Amino acid sequence: MLLRQVMKHVADQNWVAVALDFAIVVIGVFVGIQVSNWNAARLSEQRAEDFMHRIHEDISDDITGIESRLAFMEQIIVFGEDAIAYAEADGTDGGWPMVVAFYQASQIWPFQPNATTYEELLGAGEIGLIRNDMIREELADYYNVSRAEVLTLDPDYRKTIREITPYPVQRYVWANCHDHGVMDQRLIDCASPVSDDEADAILASFKANPEALDQLRFWMTIARMSQDFLELKRTAAMNLQTEIEADQHW
Repeated sequence: MLLRQVMKHVADQNWVAVALDFAIVVIGVFVGIQVSNWNAARLSEQRAEDFMHRIHEDISDDITGIESRLAFMEQIIVFGEDAIAYAEADGTDGGWPMVVAFYQASQIWPFQPNATTYEELLGAGEIGLIRNDMIREELADYYNVSRAEVLTLDPDYRKTIREITPYPVQRYVWANCHDHGVMDQRLIDCASPVSDDEADAILASFKANPEALDQLRFWMTIARMSQDFLELKRTAAMNLQTEIEADQHW
């Protein structure tokens, strides 16, 4: 209809009307484009906010996981340092508590940040949705896997001590001396399943292994380092949460 109207105005040489028709078309196209752009921007902002909410939740889970691992790692270190003190003092009557100490010192609980949402952003090529340059850079640093290798280490000591610990004892420790859930782990006191003589025989086999003590010393050094890394990771996670909340005005 508009086209017929324009053609009539041209035929009538009504140039004012033609100009008005042209202006209406241009304005209509412009408004349509603007509305489309506004809708796209609004959807983009909503998508960005949804991603930031999800990253914020991922980081909250990380903080909980880090705190659980810090407590667990402290237990491992206490057992490991007790075992080292016993071995270096040339102890002979450590009994079941020292068997447990040597074994529990081999426990691990690796940590990696939950990068599901962040990797989804990268994979979709939508990292630009995070418009705050500082937050984008800090997220890249936070999820840098190479900087967290110490938190996923499987120490040689773990393999060595488990090769020389009787299998029934290992099964007993797992069932009775280790409270292990999906989101939490704790090392707990447990009664001895063996006699004192049997416990001392197990300890003698530990001491007879030339590598075990050296590996335990090394592992305890790494364990202390892991604690420091976990503390730094927790601080970084908490700072990121604060910056995201400020940026999103939550």
